[in-house]
Amino acid sequence: MRIAPYIKLMLVGDHFLAGTYQPQPMIKIQGEFLSTYGFTLRELITVSGNQNTIQLTPIGKGKQTYLKHVAQIRQNKQQLIEVQMRTTGQNPKRPTHQLCLTLEGWLLSRFKYQIGDVILLTCSQGIIQIKKVDPLSLGFDAQMQFRIFTVYHMKKRKIEVPSIQLMGQWIDECGFSINHYADMVFTDDAMIFTPTTQRQPRIRKGTFPKQINVTTYRRASKVYAKLAVSGKWLLNAGYESGDTLLVGYKKGCLRLRRTCFISLI
Repeated sequence: MRIAPYIKLMLVGDHFLAGTYQPQPMIKIQGEFLSTYGFTLRELITVSGNQNTIQLTPIGKGKQTYLKHVAQIRQNKQQLIEVQMRTTGQNPKRPTHQLCLTLEGWLLSRFKYQIGDVILLTCSQGIIQIKKVDPLSLGFDAQMQFRIFTVYHMKKRKIEVPSIQLMGQWIDECGFSINHYADMVFTDDAMIFTPTTQRQPRIRKGTFPKQINVTTYRRASKVYAKLAVSGKWLLNAGYESGDTLLVGYKKGCLRLRRTCFISLI
């Protein structure tokens, strides 16, 4: 039986090399889904590609497999990595373990991948492709930074509705101050938020543009700004629990777009 591809929108992360203060790009792919597509523990993986796409292919396990393929890998200017087991979870008494593939440092720099790049991961049987996504083609500003969020659900009057919640210090840095307001414009493929101190007259429910309050989010002893939208109108607009959202932000503006994976592949 053919297994449907696993598709995920991601960002190129960062890490610091031992003894240095210079961040390096890193892509970490982890989860039990890896074994479903042939990427099992200790599997050797060839890495090839260009500035737009990186391809990962399993070739087998063990020293004999390495000796068999190493000459061809070097001739093709490919790289070799291994599927490892990574310990996750914040409770040291109950750790969880997940299969993990890590691409980092000079390997990504060689393909011109930078920290913060938006990428699309497509995993099918025996192959993983990592493709760069151009945010400008999705209507984002060239000066924007990016984050990825998921649409959750909440109950309102015993009815489950989609809920989008954006919170953290980065919201404050965009200019959204606690107890002030955010004007929201809704288009066919995006929501655009801009900060304001002026309270607008209340408009009819379900119409646009609309205004929301900037509320608070507490984490440990710190308080951050929070933007939250939910309701049946989100459902009517096509937003569903589990949808992936690409959020671009800069000072004075936040743009949120629901992603269509088919158009990105």
